[in-house]
Amino acid sequence: MHSLLRTFGKICNYTNKGMEHHRSIILCALFLVMGSVGSVIIFQNYRIRQAHRRSENLQVELVDGHLKEIEKELQQLRPSYESLVRKHRTTAISLNKQIEEVQKEVELWKAIETNKYLINSKTVPHKCMQNTPKLRITW
Repeated sequence: MHSLLRTFGKICNYTNKGMEHHRSIILCALFLVMGSVGSVIIFQNYRIRQAHRRSENLQVELVDGHLKEIEKELQQLRPSYESLVRKHRTTAISLNKQIEEVQKEVELWKAIETNKYLINSKTVPHKCMQNTPKLRITW
């Protein structure tokens, strides 16, 4: 404590030679104190705002005789989750339709290739081509 008082006394010792030097030291110390106090106040205000936001997002519900807090965010996520499921379901349905169309095109292509093979060679087609429907090709 004595050393702090002596240091403070040296800083506050105004002489004609070092008066400007001491003033700059005092101004710097004052600036640092004000900056640290301002930072603490800003941080406290931030914490208060965050706590207030959290309390706005909570709902209280009576469950089994006890108050239970339920977040609104979870309730708000359900509709968006359900819409996302609906979106993916419609996408899956359209993809299934596209797959069916491609399968029909492949069957048609196999039938055309089988008929070309039969016309050219007049022999029994390969195993993979035997179960495909045969189409009539008119020229």
